[in-house]
Amino acid sequence: MEKFCSFLTSKLVQNKVIVIDDYNIYKYGFEALFSTLLGILTAFVIGLLTQRLLWVAVFFACFASLRSQCGGYHAKTVLRCKLSFGTAIFLNIFLTYLTRDMDMLFGLPLFVIGLGVIIALAPADREDKDMDQSEKRKHKILSLIIFALWTAAGVIMYFNAPEFFWVIGWAIFSASALLLFNYFYTRRKKHEA
Repeated sequence: MEKFCSFLTSKLVQNKVIVIDDYNIYKYGFEALFSTLLGILTAFVIGLLTQRLLWVAVFFACFASLRSQCGGYHAKTVLRCKLSFGTAIFLNIFLTYLTRDMDMLFGLPLFVIGLGVIIALAPADREDKDMDQSEKRKHKILSLIIFALWTAAGVIMYFNAPEFFWVIGWAIFSASALLLFNYFYTRRKKHEA
């Protein structure tokens, strides 16, 4: 994908649509756009194949909104990213099937663990961007607001369509697991350096 985005951006420079000084900005923008579209397409295809498009849409919205503020582990390549994302979707569907008829009390630990990890670790430090304290505070607050909104939606949904309580719970748990994994991964990398 990186080569395609470089090619596309080079064409814009050659055709004088953009100036060379903006090359990296446009290339990054194309990479972000195509990566997002590929994620949506991956989710859509999995939703169609499993006949659980609505479950996948709710998972995607919850997971992506939390990850956008919390951060977490990022795979080194787009392929690994989309494979791990696809795996997370399949796991969410599988775990929702297993738990959808269980009482809400059994699902509350997913939300409690998610809240604890978000309070302790969000937002995740990123290798490509340093955040000052005010930025970190803003992302933490937004993470907690998003968490609270999804938790409220999950609890409300439990009384009408309990499977969505579980979809949301597993999505929160997945996002917090990647946040936790990132924490241990970056600690290990620092100790190796």
